[in-house]
Amino acid sequence: MKCSIPEATRPLLDEIQQLQGHNKAREREWTNLEAVLRGELKASQEELLESLTKLGDMEVSSGAAKAELDAALQIIADTKEEANRLKAQCEGERQEACLREQRWNQAANEASEQEISLQKKLASATGHARGIPTHVSRPDPNSF
Repeated sequence: MKCSIPEATRPLLDEIQQLQGHNKAREREWTNLEAVLRGELKASQEELLESLTKLGDMEVSSGAAKAELDAALQIIADTKEEANRLKAQCEGERQEACLREQRWNQAANEASEQEISLQKKLASATGHARGIPTHVSRPDPNSF
């Protein structure tokens, strides 16, 4: 069955067909554009996921490096503390050694004086003061 269309409506039908064709073409363009944009969105999401994964890995590495740095700084602090303790101990031992040397020198002087005094007493008691030395040399404190 063929419908008969009045000639007066033919231009209107042609315009409707052109509009429908134009709309189908625009729909295809929009569909293609949507597909392109969805592809770009998916690629961007994958890139973002990859970047977030790298960032997470870097944060883990950074945390490990910070822990190593903190451990090294603690070792340095402990070493400085030990060095200061040893320095103080060494200074105390040096002062003690100086005090011992002073005591030893004082004791050696007193012993020399006592020896001289005893020799003089002995010499005067025996009458032989000429042959006895009046000065006795002290031994070196470092020879002990």
